Amino acid sequence: MKKNPNAWMTTFSDMTTLMLTFFVMLISMSSFDVEKIRTYASSVKDALISGSRGEGVFKGGGGFVFVSFKEALKEAKKGAVGQILAQLTKDIEVIQKEGTWTIRIPGKILFPYNSAEINPSAFPYLSKIADLLWRLPGEIRIEGHTDSLENDKFLLSIKRAANVLHFLLGTKKLSPGRFSIIGYGDIKPLPQKNKENRRVEIIVERRG
Repeated sequence: MKKNPNAWMTTFSDMTTLMLTFFVMLISMSSFDVEKIRTYASSVKDALISGSRGEGVFKGGGGFVFVSFKEALKEAKKGAVGQILAQLTKDIEVIQKEGTWTIRIPGKILFPYNSAEINPSAFPYLSKIADLLWRLPGEIRIEGHTDSLENDKFLLSIKRAANVLHFLLGTKKLSPGRFSIIGYGDIKPLPQKNKENRRVEIIVERRG
């Protein structure tokens, strides 16, 4: 009796069918909470990037674990954003609240008295801030301020905000549509000495 040269295909087909059945069974036994995964993924983007409160995130390592925003933010600050903040906050105040970042740059760093011309020594700070803004999504408002002794306070404060904006846009490929500027003159003083009111504040607010 002549042997069929294709007989091996019967055994191969049976084995393939059994393997397919096995994997289908594994998938059917697994359960995926799609809504929870979507929530956590959104939290990773919002909490770690924009600094919002978030609901929790996945943290890798042999599986996924639900961790608090506080822990997630602590982990995030070890990355690029954290390195930039560590360099900036030696001389610049960075205030982080729910959904908002405020970068307060003292006038002694940015501008001479009664001037809107940026000090060349401030360029490295502004370059780091531009890098930070590139990494943080959201609308950006630049506020200019003066102290009570400077002249043409409102015009001077607007020029200061505009010059900072011009520098940032020329340093990093940031979208101009994200920005707005405003000058407050000396009407929003800080509870400190008068010279500290000569400043620029950059406020980043998350969208949505």
